[in-house]
Amino acid sequence: MMNLSDEDNDDEELEDELDFVTNDPVRKYQFKYDDSVCMAHKYPEVEVTDPTKDIQVAPGEGKRPKDLAQEKDWDIKAFPHLHNLSGRNGKDEDRLIKLTDQNYFIQRILNKDQRFARSPTYKYSAVAYLEKQRIQRNINVAGTRGKRVNHEDGDTAYELNDEYTVLEDIKNTPRYWKKVKHEMIAKLEN
Repeated sequence: MMNLSDEDNDDEELEDELDFVTNDPVRKYQFKYDDSVCMAHKYPEVEVTDPTKDIQVAPGEGKRPKDLAQEKDWDIKAFPHLHNLSGRNGKDEDRLIKLTDQNYFIQRILNKDQRFARSPTYKYSAVAYLEKQRIQRNINVAGTRGKRVNHEDGDTAYELNDEYTVLEDIKNTPRYWKKVKHEMIAKLEN
């Protein structure tokens, strides 16, 4: 049988050990590697689930993709942290003086309030939107250009032999640099 003095002695040893662990400058910052650090399974491989139930093969099947830039107020929806809390004064806001898209983005980026200028993702999105808009306009115009061809059944069509016509007047495209080169040569010849 154990004496009461043995129990007291065990309690004192336990207290001394706890005091040593908490007050020793080296020991109090040591880490026990066999203890669990977060609320996770210690052995996750033990739990088996059926992996085929979590897979969706075609979640967008049957849906039509939307162009984000064609959606109304896409700039407010994509960057709510930059715009007003009310969601007003976006690109598609009705104004007394109508702003072009390019003037809107210039005003936002060069404004005294620098939050739009400090956001590289906003600037990239604005440039991408404007470039895509220019290309779309050029695609619409390119359909009316070209050589007119009359078919035997009476239909009229236009054949476009130069595919780069769509990129005309859009900076840093092959068609733009070709035009700049020809203008430079013409100026030198004059």
